[in-house]
Parts: sequence; C-alpha cells; structure tokens
Amino acid sequence: MDDTALAAAKSARLRRRVIAGLVSIAVLAVTTAIYAYSQRQDAVNQRNQVIYSSVSLEANQLSGTDPSLAGELALAGYQMDPAPNFEAMLFASENSWLSTPLAATRYYWSAAFSPDGSVLAAAD
Repeated sequence: MDDTALAAAKSARLRRRVIAGLVSIAVLAVTTAIYAYSQRQDAVNQRNQVIYSSVSLEANQLSGTDPSLAGELALAGYQMDPAPNFEAMLFASENSWLSTPLAATRYYWSAAFSPDGSVLAAAD
C-alpha cells in the first residue's frame, strides 16, 4: 500500500470513531432526558400529594371551629383529587350550616333573618 491509501484508511477510521462517539453522546443525552422527565413527573406527583394532604389536614382541623371553611377546603380538595377522604369530608359537611360571605361587589336588594336570628338570606 502506498502513502495515500494509508492516509485514506487512517482518515476513514478517525471518521468512524468520531461518528461512533457522537452517536454514543446522543444516546446518552436522550437517555438522560427521559430519566429527567420521569424524575420531574415523580416530583410533581409528590408535590401534589403533599398539597392534597395539607388541604385534607386543614379541613379536618377546621371542621369543629369553622365548618364553612372546612367544607370549602374539602370541596377544593375533592376537585383537585377525588379521593375517598375528601368525599367523606363532603358527606360529613352535607347537613351542616355553611355560611357564605356576601360579595362586596354586588348589591343585594332584599335580606331576611331566620326567626331565631342565626341565618341571614340575601337576594338581588
């Protein structure tokens, strides 16, 4: 073999090595991206679970002192995650008096108290 053929063979080997290296890096990058996406999904799921648990705990703690807020939290929690514990809280607050604050941006033209004075009803 002459020098030109040796140089061409050496150049071809170098080219194959560079291509193999680039392919290896690309495969590693794709594998890392897939793993990172999976880890991100796990982190989001764990964050959501902490939020659901926090809302559930807060609703349970407020059920004795502020049943209206506890009912709203149970409803919000159920809308985020329709789990059995939120469903049970909603059923538990079903027969409770739940107050709703009057919106400050609306005018109410009629209001009435119940005979014992514990309930205010307003209408526009």
